[in-house]
Amino acid sequence: MKTLCSKIQFKNFEVGEFGEIRNRTLDETLKLTYDFPWETERALASVELHCPSVTIEHPSGSFLKIGPYFSGKFCVYHCGKRGKVTYLVLNELNEITSPVTDFFKGELNLSGFQKYKYVINPLQYFKTNPYEYKPGSKAIFNYLKLDLVTVVAPAFIIFTQFFTNWSMLANPYATCAILGFITLFCGPGMYLLFDYEPYYQHQYLKISRGHRYFIFGDVDGNKEYDKAEIFEICRYYNHRGRNSWSGSQVYKLVFKDGKILIFSSLLITEWAFVKKFPGAEIKSEHIFFPTMDNTLIKIQRIN
Repeated sequence: MKTLCSKIQFKNFEVGEFGEIRNRTLDETLKLTYDFPWETERALASVELHCPSVTIEHPSGSFLKIGPYFSGKFCVYHCGKRGKVTYLVLNELNEITSPVTDFFKGELNLSGFQKYKYVINPLQYFKTNPYEYKPGSKAIFNYLKLDLVTVVAPAFIIFTQFFTNWSMLANPYATCAILGFITLFCGPGMYLLFDYEPYYQHQYLKISRGHRYFIFGDVDGNKEYDKAEIFEICRYYNHRGRNSWSGSQVYKLVFKDGKILIFSSLLITEWAFVKKFPGAEIKSEHIFFPTMDNTLIKIQRIN
């Protein structure tokens, strides 16, 4: 009997975060859709691609997503393997039987679908994002994004010197000013990058906003943890005044049984970290220069 991968998404999930992912028959997929808690999930939910929904994936690379629409209606989104999105508005939930059945057969007729408005990278709303954070070039790039933006201006100035016979850089004061600017804004972040790296290179984190359990790994291996068992969440960084290294942070998770997890913004950036614990209080502790040693010393003093 033919099966397709189907999955659900609640309104508190992140983009690309899904649950109950497995292959299902047509009847099982329809039951999953009818049993979805539409009434409670549609309240205050977004009527967009990122919405409470049931999503079905075809081996060809296309997707069909059923979500809520205005005035108690429903919307069926179709996304082709190249990211083109079209949609069809339905008055009643039982009307989804026909398009879902046709999608299973590979015979879905899109003539009645409307073109969805322009959206950047639409596939991210249909494909499953594992939300894994681990050592690699992507993590380092995310950590250094602000520093890279800061370097753009000096880099542009240096580039323009190709067309002015290096007139500006011939002036030693101008050269020192540019180098000093880069050092002042990028130096602290780069130093902390190398400070966090020995701890970071053995760590692994798999965590999303909507799921209660997450996985953290280090040299001792990976282990599953329960967010409900967290007693305290704290982040250590310089949050007094403007500085170029405020994004360099060390996180501490304290569990009710006394277990403590420590990792840095090199593994997961600040903006991603704070989204993972909806409704939880995240304390902030000030450290002028949050090297790992300075942070561990402060944690020991507090404990």
